Amino acid sequence: MKTNVDSGAFEAIQEAGIAALSGPQDCVRDMNIIYKERRDALLTGLKELRLEVKPPKATFYVWAHVNGSSSDFSKMLLKKQE
Repeated sequence: MKTNVDSGAFEAIQEAGIAALSGPQDCVRDMNIIYKERRDALLTGLKELRLEVKPPKATFYVWAHVNGSSSDFSKMLLKKQE
């Protein structure tokens, strides 16, 4: 029979998770606002580059189709910032 002595999350981590999930959630709302502002700024910039992007419904990741390789696109963005 095997016990959880050598597997599973360390008890202190579990206790910290419980405290984080059962405590005040104001910080979650505050971070969501920051993530939304950053996402919206990125969407605005990508639309200015004439890229078709849709706001994600449940994440801060943004997916956009670019012509060519992602490497070429990244280089073009860096050159525009020079």
